[in-house]
Amino acid sequence: MGIASIDEGVTRAMPTGSCRQDTWTRMFGKGFLRLSTISPISYAEYAALSTDLSGVVLDDIRKDISRTNILTSLMEEEILLRILKAYAVRNPGVGYCQGMHILASMFLVHMADEAAVFWSLALVVEELLPDYYSRTMAGVHIDQQVLDILVHRTCVHSLHSLAQYHRRRRPRLPHVAAHLKTQDVDPSLFSTKWFVSVFVHTLPMPLVLRFWDAIAAAVATHANATADVAAILHGVALALLRHQSHGILDATDAPAILQSVQALDLSSPVDQDAFAHLAFATIESLQPSSIHAMRLEYQREQFVAREAAERLKGREAQGWAIPLPTPSNVQHLPIQRSWLAQFSMPRDVSDEWDISFAPGKTTSRWPRVSSSLGSVGLVLTKEGTAITVQRFVSKACVEKRSVVCVVVSCPSFVR
Repeated sequence: MGIASIDEGVTRAMPTGSCRQDTWTRMFGKGFLRLSTISPISYAEYAALSTDLSGVVLDDIRKDISRTNILTSLMEEEILLRILKAYAVRNPGVGYCQGMHILASMFLVHMADEAAVFWSLALVVEELLPDYYSRTMAGVHIDQQVLDILVHRTCVHSLHSLAQYHRRRRPRLPHVAAHLKTQDVDPSLFSTKWFVSVFVHTLPMPLVLRFWDAIAAAVATHANATADVAAILHGVALALLRHQSHGILDATDAPAILQSVQALDLSSPVDQDAFAHLAFATIESLQPSSIHAMRLEYQREQFVAREAAERLKGREAQGWAIPLPTPSNVQHLPIQRSWLAQFSMPRDVSDEWDISFAPGKTTSRWPRVSSSLGSVGLVLTKEGTAITVQRFVSKACVEKRSVVCVVVSCPSFVR
């Protein structure tokens, strides 16, 4: 993974109790110091401005605080309320989103200073877990797509050397992914909870703290730790799937699979150490830069989907076309496969396809697209109430009733 400080030995040596409070404050402080420095006002001023906060945001905060099982006193709950209200004032675009109380509670219990808790929360929400805590939860959806790719790619051969963990050979993750697909189980049914709570409501607290220690070490080591934190989250998620793989594959329907995923038995310190071995080995096998690149790719796809949805509002009579005004627009859209063989088009193109075109241009990335083909278009298909951005095509090929295309697999979106 390339982060020397993130391994099981270092995180096991992390101070505990009150010592962890000082350590986390110092480590996360290296990340949030910049935010607090450039902020026009201090935490105390945000808190003062939040005293008049009311309405849905305040109701949501109070509701979630009452369900928090991390804090141990009413005084801590009052401090948590003050911190979350202050953050709603700092970031009105987000306000309050479910899951933020979990982050703030973790920091409040394991950090030494109320202001440090506030700025650590800001660091996670605004930088380390981008767009996780928003109305659309776009960042969570992106990381679910990334996890899906990693599951299909991960074999984790090196982990079989962990004899103390692998009493028996565990199935490869692609087998697990195939079984989930066969049983029509969307991994988001369980991965949403994993990511939003950063495993607080999934793993025993001693394990949660070890992974949070790793996050703290990443923040302290790197000026921009976003990709490193992503690798930690995905490494733990992959380890969870691998740990539960036998139960998942033995399940014969969707409810049984979900029950198997949730039936996590890591109560003993020995089992927790074994899982930590598995998780940290998986984290070390991942490349943060690759995860970052995959995130960017899906962010572009989401941008295309949002742009199409905006342009298509109230334009049913004009079909499902989306303009591509410049060649550069075309070049920077995500591509997941190389040029494919020719496909037959429907006899009447307008029945199932609607295409709009931008000028074609020869590029090293798209060697088959040239000015001789006329232009490049975006094919959209309608599936019930959703629209899927499906292919790029050349105008010349459409005229011949055949298409040379690149499959983009953008997520569907509702009008």
